[in-house]
Amino acid sequence: MILLSGQVLYNTQAILETIPKDSLGGITRYARWMRAALTLLLHRQDVGDEQRFLQLSENVLKLLKRVSREQVSGALFVNKVDMQQQYPELEVEWIMSKCWNRGLEARE
Repeated sequence: MILLSGQVLYNTQAILETIPKDSLGGITRYARWMRAALTLLLHRQDVGDEQRFLQLSENVLKLLKRVSREQVSGALFVNKVDMQQQYPELEVEWIMSKCWNRGLEARE
């Protein structure tokens, strides 16, 4: 089971690296695969999974900051293309709640 989940996680991370995050709809696909990778890490609880979870979460934060800066500097009005390149709000809330919960568990 651990070998299978390790291979699935490896494949999921490889997919994450190949998804273009600046293409139309690419961020949405990236968000879905990111949730899959983070869910695997949360359930496996192997050595190094906590660190990998933090790294992937930080990758999302960097992407959110980049997209936010591009939208602010690009135009005063958000057009349809900008809206499709935004990280899905539901996925942002999901990651925030998982990070919050992990922080609470670490304090215990």
